[in-house]
Amino acid sequence: TEELFGHGAEVLASAGGDYWTLVVHPDDRELARARFVQFLRDNASVHVQEYRILHPKLGERFIRECGEKSFDNDGRMIDMAGTLQDVTDARRAQQALRESEAKLRRGFRMAKLGHWSFEPNRPRPEGGFGVYSYSDQVVEIYGLRGEQLDATGDRFYETFIHPDDRDPLRRLNEAFLTDDRSSYTLEYRFLRPDGRLAYIRESAEKIRDEAGRVLQLIGTIQDV
Repeated sequence: TEELFGHGAEVLASAGGDYWTLVVHPDDRELARARFVQFLRDNASVHVQEYRILHPKLGERFIRECGEKSFDNDGRMIDMAGTLQDVTDARRAQQALRESEAKLRRGFRMAKLGHWSFEPNRPRPEGGFGVYSYSDQVVEIYGLRGEQLDATGDRFYETFIHPDDRDPLRRLNEAFLTDDRSSYTLEYRFLRPDGRLAYIRESAEKIRDEAGRVLQLIGTIQDV
């Protein structure tokens, strides 16, 4: 207990209702207390919440509080037990990951770079196989949402690719899934729905299983 909170068990026990004032961060204090009190009053059997504490030596820490009630045959609560866990490292790792992802998305946006993937063996909801996934930047570059791109099917080339670039891109896409190439890079012109002509540089590579079968294609498109 002292390692977790910076206060011994006797101090915490004697604090009673002042526990929240003694250890919980001021910004989380009222909400955390209210959630716990509500758990005591209602019929819920399980309680989970997270809040910050102010450790005397370690500063701000994140705590996950879990509680569970036991009831008799008449539904009266007869006991309650719980755990308190320091989840600071996990929370900080999550925050670092979110910040990293935000920076990555910003970098993709600034570079006008999007990414996509294609799983040839994944079943489609409407039948058949082959599912594409697109990043938000692909949607921004093409001016189309993923479901709009999927809905065009074989009309994709005639609808959105410049006439001079259609056949080379179509032949490449049809052959790449089964040929021996591990990657490709190609430039083509894309006819956006808003009428703007986008010059696209697309690169892709294959991910194979141990037997050499193609599991996934992953690629990027960049508005150049």
